[in-house]
Amino acid sequence: MTWFQWIASQPLWVSATLLIGAGVLLSIISAAVVNSYYTPAELQGNSLVGGFKYAFLSSVFAGYLGLLLFGAYQKYEEVRVFVDEEVDSLESMRDLASGFPMATRDVARAHIREYARSVAEDEWPLLHLGGSPATEAKLNDVFSVYMAMEPQSEKERAIYQISLDNLLKVRDMRSRRMLIGQGALHPLLLVSALVGTVVSIVFPAFFASAHFGATLTMSVMVTIVTMTVVLIVVKFTYPFLGEYGVSAEQLRVLATAR
Repeated sequence: MTWFQWIASQPLWVSATLLIGAGVLLSIISAAVVNSYYTPAELQGNSLVGGFKYAFLSSVFAGYLGLLLFGAYQKYEEVRVFVDEEVDSLESMRDLASGFPMATRDVARAHIREYARSVAEDEWPLLHLGGSPATEAKLNDVFSVYMAMEPQSEKERAIYQISLDNLLKVRDMRSRRMLIGQGALHPLLLVSALVGTVVSIVFPAFFASAHFGATLTMSVMVTIVTMTVVLIVVKFTYPFLGEYGVSAEQLRVLATAR
């Protein structure tokens, strides 16, 4: 588990305390260290040239963070749709199985329930690692059951074809779910966001005004806002981790349905 995944897996208050607290601490320490080497008069000379640079960099970085937040949230919403569609397809297969002979129906429904149970219990905690081989085996068992069927009537053939279409959709939604589960954003994007955040926190320490407390307070407030956005980006990047991750409750309900 990477550091970003670990942060995403923690309760929100823990993640917020660690990230925002670290940012505020960095802001205070950087300001204290710089002011211990330079006098306020010396630092005030940086405001003219450095102020333009900071304004430019901050606007670029704010746009970059905004794009990351939009991209991560979009993927988070996508994965919720994938889960809903996977559950809908499984429920459709379960309901359509009533059109098969009793023995075939019971076997098909039992394997569908077992796959749903495996997704919720075995695979969900491992989605940030790429999924569970045990769940893959359960899905293969469902395929084996349907491949072994021999529809006898026109009605059964129609039900069988629709069920196969739903089964293929389940496999497709699972593949997409596993892909996003490993991270909606590339780790390099998160690293670059973290580097940019550190720079944006330390940079204002080289400015000064007649009131050091006021300058520090403004830096701390900007740091809190920036670290909050970074926290949300990390949380959305790993949609199956943490208390606000996508829930497997629908699959648990399906696993117990008859």
